[in-house]
Amino acid sequence: TRRRGLEGLQSEGRGAAVPVNRVDVREAINVAIDKTAIVKIMGGPTVATPMNRILPPEIIGGELPVDSPFVTEEDKGDPDLARSMLADAGISGLTLKMPYGNAGKAPSIAQAIQQDLGDASIEVELIPTLPNLFYTSYLFVPEADWDIAVPTWLPDWYGNAGRTFFVPLLDGRTCGANSANFGCYDNRTINGLIDQALEAPTADEAGQAWAEADQEATE
Repeated sequence: TRRRGLEGLQSEGRGAAVPVNRVDVREAINVAIDKTAIVKIMGGPTVATPMNRILPPEIIGGELPVDSPFVTEEDKGDPDLARSMLADAGISGLTLKMPYGNAGKAPSIAQAIQQDLGDASIEVELIPTLPNLFYTSYLFVPEADWDIAVPTWLPDWYGNAGRTFFVPLLDGRTCGANSANFGCYDNRTINGLIDQALEAPTADEAGQAWAEADQEATE
């Protein structure tokens, strides 16, 4: 999601301006998307797996269980449930802007998400860009006009590698121009758990802190 998390926005009085700053909107988006369709686009289950969380299992903490509220039957998504969630929250008429790099598998992924969210009564305006401009004109620019996107992110190494994966994506203190915290997400609880993980004296303790941070972020 784009821009700053709810805590940061409340202090600035901008919380209602951006639809995806609402937790219930983000929940509905996650519930609606058929993750198995994206797996097929990526090349099938031998190369991709729906995770329903942040950390992959190759990173310490990612092998520990996280209770994700977004798991649907066979990971196929549930647009009807997503539509009902939005209605219960009094939300209607959503239009989200989604930039994507116009090359490779990205257009197909964007179109699949557009269809799934459309089935949940969320209109998605696709914005094709040159692949190099996807980041430099949108994701790396805090004031750019977009709502959702599908970037890719890989750890620099496996094992105790949360600092190369979780930190750049979700530590609110990294937010700003050219930051990999594309949504400017800032959550004090998660920031504190990140510090615990980075300062942990053992890998097991670090993994536990990363998993707790993952649980908080996933919710």
